[in-house]
Amino acid sequence: INDLDLKPIDFGTALYYHKINKVTIFQVGVKIGLLNINNGLYIENITPPTGNNGSIRNLSFEIGYLF
Repeated sequence: INDLDLKPIDFGTALYYHKINKVTIFQVGVKIGLLNINNGLYIENITPPTGNNGSIRNLSFEIGYLF
């Protein structure tokens, strides 16, 4: 993965929901990258295509259970 032509820095935003009980916490969240991290990477046969410096953005979903 270190050989891929991606920008090393991304800025993002995160949104979380917490459900707090007496002893436990359940959380659900999403993180979204705000910058296009493609630095000239071209990969064929994927969706969405990265040709012509196509956009690559970070998106992650998280579920947590704390006790």
